[in-house]
Formats: sequence, structure tokens, C-alpha cells
Amino acid sequence: MGHFRILLFVLSFVFLASCKEDQEFWDSEIGKPRFSAVASTLANGSCEAYEVTIPSSTDQKEVQGKSLHGYPIVSGPLRIHSTDQKDLQSILLRRDTYPENTVPPDCAFRPGVAFRFTEKSVLDILICFKCAELRYYLNGESIWQTCFKPKELEVLIKKILPKT
Repeated sequence: MGHFRILLFVLSFVFLASCKEDQEFWDSEIGKPRFSAVASTLANGSCEAYEVTIPSSTDQKEVQGKSLHGYPIVSGPLRIHSTDQKDLQSILLRRDTYPENTVPPDCAFRPGVAFRFTEKSVLDILICFKCAELRYYLNGESIWQTCFKPKELEVLIKKILPKT
């Protein structure tokens, strides 16, 4: 039982440290230019919403084999109204959206919603509400994965995509 507690402590520390590193990512030399591109694309780009699902050979709702980062598109694109886009941008750019020192739940990432912002760059954000986790992709490259506080984002998404 003592070894199990030590292992549990070490694993908990690794998870806490990884979430802390996510917060520090945006301030690092690698993260600053990426955050700048993310902020610019969020602020100036057009925005579309998609409903996505986990890959499955039996999912009949999948739209003509199209997917975002391996997750089949169920519906979309739906153009986002500028007011809703500004609200989304505000939520995604606030530091308090991303809790520090949070242990991610032991859950498989199963996004249900994705947003695509297009300006000079293409920014995709996939959202899993079961895990309360976001994944950011810039020009097709995974650049960040983090926990988030879901309440405010859930309310906005229900307004944008009432069927989800």
C-alpha cells in the first residue's frame, strides 16, 4: 500500500506540473509568437462552428467523410455572428478561463464542438466538455492542450449551437 501512495503522489505531481507548464507556455519564447498568432486570428478572423464526434466506423451522422484533426464533422460550418464571436474571443483570451494547477480528469478527449477561425492563419479549437479540455491547432499543428472552466463557454455554445 505504501508503494501505491508514492506512485499516486508522483503521478499527481506530474499532472499538476503539466498544467502549470500549460499556463507558462504562453509566456515562454516558444509560446509568445504562437499566442500572438492565436490572439490575432481570434480578433480579426472569421469564425465558423462545427459539431464533431469521435471517430467511429458505425457513425451514420458523419458528413461526407470530412473531419477536423481526425474528429468527424457531424454538422457545420455555421458562420458565427460577430457579437457571439467577440464573446467567444473574450472567454478564450482571458487567463481566468484556464485554471492553474488543475489535475485533468482521467477521461478520453471526446470533443463535441469545434471552432475554426480564419485570417492569415487557420486556428481550430476543439472542445471536450466531459474533460473540460481545449485543444488548439494553428495551421494544422497542435500547439496547446489545456483544462478550462466550462460554465461560461457552455452557455455561449448553447446560444450559438442550440441543438448541442
